[in-house]
Amino acid sequence: MTHTILHFLPFELQLHILGFLKVPVDIVSYLAILPHLQHEYSKHVRVIIDIPRNPIYSSLPEECLLFLKSFNNNSIVKAIHRFRGLVIVDLDICDTFALMDLLPLVYEIDEHKKKTVLASHLSLKFNIRNDGFSDITNGYTESFLRCIRNIQDGVITYLKVPFRRDLCLRGSYDSILKILEPSYMVKRLTIKNTNIKCLNTNRPFPSLDHLKLNEVGEEFSFDPTSTLPKILSIENCKAEIKLNSHMLKDSFTISYDDSAEREGTGIASLEDIEAPNLRLLMIRGSMSLRSIRRLNAKLLTFLDISSPHIQFDLGPMITKDDISINLSHTGPAPLLVNYIEDDYD
Repeated sequence: MTHTILHFLPFELQLHILGFLKVPVDIVSYLAILPHLQHEYSKHVRVIIDIPRNPIYSSLPEECLLFLKSFNNNSIVKAIHRFRGLVIVDLDICDTFALMDLLPLVYEIDEHKKKTVLASHLSLKFNIRNDGFSDITNGYTESFLRCIRNIQDGVITYLKVPFRRDLCLRGSYDSILKILEPSYMVKRLTIKNTNIKCLNTNRPFPSLDHLKLNEVGEEFSFDPTSTLPKILSIENCKAEIKLNSHMLKDSFTISYDDSAEREGTGIASLEDIEAPNLRLLMIRGSMSLRSIRRLNAKLLTFLDISSPHIQFDLGPMITKDDISINLSHTGPAPLLVNYIEDDYD
């Protein structure tokens, strides 16, 4: 057997490293490299599987494995009732009812962690597969996420679930988005009635093309280091939303519409912004939009702005022959449209 540097580390440090591994398969691979840890670690891990003798977990002692179909809801909960370690759930989405039936297990672990410090090491890792590439609907996944979104931090430390192209989340999913593993399937995301405080869709949904927000709360913001998808649509916003050049580097279309026109809400002023791919910018009812100055969007072909407190300084953009511009001033502040090309030299 070939030895690595891991073999020469003290036993306590080997166990300590094991505690930092997040992905279930990494934990199993680590134990395969250091089999002498398995006896000790078997006291601290249980794996719920839907495939008997699953080869991925073949290196684990048999007492660590719980075959799902040998249990019902209550017996699964009883099996880990006095357990105080890591529970890995590795199931195929085809068995959707089994996934939802595991909610009592999630709630049980959540209650244990609330009641005693002895449960501090008790946690869950969900690896939900779609081995048969089933024609699943996001309704199953959304239901599951909705049921676990209020679980306290630390109960679920790894969450991988399959999605389809369109996903709709209603309410707040701050804690879920932090632990959700990346899904390259989701192309269109709608978030409604949310109190999310800082949204970054790049990590959980790296292939996202279209983001629609409806009724976001007063504390909502985008992570300033994030990159927004090609299409961003915002309606009925209660927050002031700040954008920067990094966020907009891939954006094709940005639309904002809020008929309520609430003070302190909407897209904040756009000044010194680079948006190299932006084709359409439509903002209506944004009370926070006081000015648009030096917006560098060379591909822009449609500009529609309607705001009560707005000043424009569009520079040479306004001289383009192929741009459609509709600037509407609905309030008492003066409307200024300047043709300043020197700023762009």
